[in-house]
Amino acid sequence: MGFDFWQIVILAAVQGVTEFLPISSSGHLVVTATILSSGQVQQLDFADVSIVLHLGTLGSILIFYFQEIRQLFIQERRTIPLLVVATIPTGIIGVPLLVFAAEWLNNPSLAGALLVVTGMLLLRTARIPTGIRSFHDLSYVQAGLIGVAQAFATLPGLSRSGMTICTGLAVGLRPRDAATFSFLMAIPAIFGAGLWEVAKLLPGLLSGEITLQTGEISGTPLFTLASGAFIAFAVGYVSLRWLIAWLECGRLRPFAWWCILGGALIVVWQWSLH
Repeated sequence: MGFDFWQIVILAAVQGVTEFLPISSSGHLVVTATILSSGQVQQLDFADVSIVLHLGTLGSILIFYFQEIRQLFIQERRTIPLLVVATIPTGIIGVPLLVFAAEWLNNPSLAGALLVVTGMLLLRTARIPTGIRSFHDLSYVQAGLIGVAQAFATLPGLSRSGMTICTGLAVGLRPRDAATFSFLMAIPAIFGAGLWEVAKLLPGLLSGEITLQTGEISGTPLFTLASGAFIAFAVGYVSLRWLIAWLECGRLRPFAWWCILGGALIVVWQWSLH
């Protein structure tokens, strides 16, 4: 059993809105998928579907930051090693979580509890004075710390953008620079997870046994997932522009209270079911 087209449309819209806002797209996706599947999300291996939707928002990053990415290979080549260092913890911590702890990634109770943690982190960061440094001036240790924050954000409810932006602000980055570095380092992380999905389908794709019309991921047709990825891309682009504007105004508290109140309600909801 997989997700129907209308369910993927809803999930894609949720992914697009929440991927860049510091409120945990994975947490919101798990909870939304739990509701749409009548509590059967554990049987759907939703982590694979989530990765495909994340690939859609990866497209938003590539388009929005095209000029910055271009500059990395022309003038700002020192930033590339910084991004490599920031990506290493994801391989060390994040990949084992994806492989060996997939059930955790589908757990709405954990998502709710960690949403509260995300909200508290945002409230704490909102008190930090605005930094003045560019992400080009990060040390390798600081880049590694931001990478560790991204790696643990593999868990549902810990916002990837929230964790990395907050860590960037904590080491003195300007709000826009913290966001830019956060989303640039998301490119290899999301792209790597996407390659993982393609690798699982590759034998069937090469043999012709799997096509866009006949293939499935976790029971959901590839065509349906491709449509969802496009919707996540379109919604994500708008969401990203909105976040940058809010960050430059220092508005983190509304996101913090959304996470704290929403996470608490999710935990109470899950407890009431047992």
